[in-house]
Amino acid sequence: MAVELKSLGAWKRALEEGGMNEHGVKRAKPLSDRNTKIAIFVLPTLFFYLIFMTLSVLPWYTGVLLAMAEFFGMHHIVTRVLLNKNTYTDSVSQTPYFAGIITASLIWVVYAWVTRLLHRESPHR
Repeated sequence: MAVELKSLGAWKRALEEGGMNEHGVKRAKPLSDRNTKIAIFVLPTLFFYLIFMTLSVLPWYTGVLLAMAEFFGMHHIVTRVLLNKNTYTDSVSQTPYFAGIITASLIWVVYAWVTRLLHRESPHR
């Protein structure tokens, strides 16, 4: 019927939004629901390490661009690969993604504080 009405593009888009492939079969997620949530929670910590290393090694004018691309890559992996959603904002708020970003930020702030401030004791005794 979609071919007769010349709306094949809309039909394929509707199937994608419904989580199905072009044959109408439900697309399988790469991980189980539990492992997907764990991966979504841990992934920002790993990517923040990559982003901070990029910013510390490269000059600022290339490091910032590459860091933004790495952050987009992290978001793409979470939304399109792990959640298997068609758009970048579908159901992200119902996952531990934002909690993972906040936790990763806290982890790296504490790490920087411990490695840079606590190890530099004053020579006064």
